[in-house]
Amino acid sequence: MIITPTEIAVLSIAVILIFLYHIYWQKVNSHFFTDNSILNNENNLKLTFLCAFRNEEKHLINFLQCIKSTKTRQNWKWILINDHSSDNSIRIIEDFTDSNSDINISVISLSPNIYGKKSAIDLGVRKANTDWIYCMDADVLFTESNINQLINIYIYILKFQYP
Repeated sequence: MIITPTEIAVLSIAVILIFLYHIYWQKVNSHFFTDNSILNNENNLKLTFLCAFRNEEKHLINFLQCIKSTKTRQNWKWILINDHSSDNSIRIIEDFTDSNSDINISVISLSPNIYGKKSAIDLGVRKANTDWIYCMDADVLFTESNINQLINIYIYILKFQYP
């Protein structure tokens, strides 16, 4: 089998890119996941978590427990957007918010003539008045560490773009 000069060039470029990616990822990975000083210096980060839901009673209890186990900061808020649920989703959320008034959770509902996750997220974005918005699903389980890692990444990107 004879390898042409073009194939050699393409393979060489691929190897170089893989090598550079590997070096970059090691640097990024070690910085993001071991250095929490960036997050610890950013106590004024305003953050909204959005969760559009429809008939998620099976998942909402676990989702809300994840919220409770996360040390939510004072300037973080959670907006849960109801996309016309017909199950007990609203009652589950109301029970949770009644017993966890220290967590900033608001529930809003789509108008009767508006449907869909896209519309629900759009409504949530319009209601959020924070620097950062994370969109989540009700069937997502997360820990405080997961959220801190995401925040570290975004803060690092901001500091990299705007030194």
